[in-house]
Amino acid sequence: MELEITNESKIASFQCDTGIDNLTPESATEIFDEYCHKSLKLSEELPSAKLETENGRRTFSVEHLPVNAATYCYKCSSPGVYDKKELPSQNSNACTVKIKVSAANVGSAAATSATTGVASALVLGSGISLFFSLSIL
Repeated sequence: MELEITNESKIASFQCDTGIDNLTPESATEIFDEYCHKSLKLSEELPSAKLETENGRRTFSVEHLPVNAATYCYKCSSPGVYDKKELPSQNSNACTVKIKVSAANVGSAAATSATTGVASALVLGSGISLFFSLSIL
């Protein structure tokens, strides 16, 4: 399953299927890297992100998007079916939930401000130029 967090939609919800409802990493403060191998601290990767669970449904939200886009992962697997040597990703009754988090749109806001500032200066400069040319006549 692939989900996306964007500037327009900062929330993604998912639910593991019946029988594979064991979510890893188990802690709500951790998340896997995009390859679903390395467990990362959610607060270090996305400080404003959180994972909440209600009635088996998980809601992943990010209040402030990061500067760079990134992809993270959760795994759904069946609890107790695999032995201790087998990882949940190797379990045939497992699925991954990939969450792509878009980059913050910082550049466009700055560009809009810069364009507005340049346009204002251009209008002001033209007005002053017109004033001086009329006062000379």
